[in-house]
Amino acid sequence: MIIPAPVLDLLLASLLCLVPLHPHSPKALALQAAGGEVKVFYQTVDYNAERLAPLKPGFSWHMAFASMESAVPLHCGEHLLPAGHYKLNMQRGETEADWQLEIMPYEYWVLARQLPRIRQQGGERLAQAEERLATMQKAMQEKGQEERVVLGPDDFVAEHAKHLQLSILLQGYDSKRLGKTEALAGVAFSLRMSFGDFHKSLSFREAFSGK
Repeated sequence: MIIPAPVLDLLLASLLCLVPLHPHSPKALALQAAGGEVKVFYQTVDYNAERLAPLKPGFSWHMAFASMESAVPLHCGEHLLPAGHYKLNMQRGETEADWQLEIMPYEYWVLARQLPRIRQQGGERLAQAEERLATMQKAMQEKGQEERVVLGPDDFVAEHAKHLQLSILLQGYDSKRLGKTEALAGVAFSLRMSFGDFHKSLSFREAFSGK
């Protein structure tokens, strides 16, 4: 059977659309803390210096929709993150090499992104969104959860990363006896982020009650 050239061209074009030239592979990282599991999710997007160059200080990048689910409360710097689902963003600082980690409750981040468009539309949907926001903020306040935490990560030395790479440097936790996993203290770990020549690391420590 001979396929006409126009049909063949259309078929090939359709196939090319289905095959991504630069696949964004979903990634998952997981570690076992003393009181539960901590998981981080993201995608491997390509590094493009030209797209980063015009960004202004304060710009918040969703970091390939990176997020963290923690079954345990975590200390990070002077902040305490209650157990929950968090959005991880990178915020541009004063220079191209200056990036900070921005942490927000995931559902709050989703609603905050939707609000500008909803406010333009107005009407009943806006009233519902504002009511939902108020309910969410009250629940966060009762939980001791901040709306937004911005932290300055440390630099580390690594090779140029062609794609976004997140990794966890696990320091473990103190156990009560050698050869046993019964915890005496909370887990400590560093979340590492590499993108091009940006290599940032942020330390977390489990808030462990011993129960």
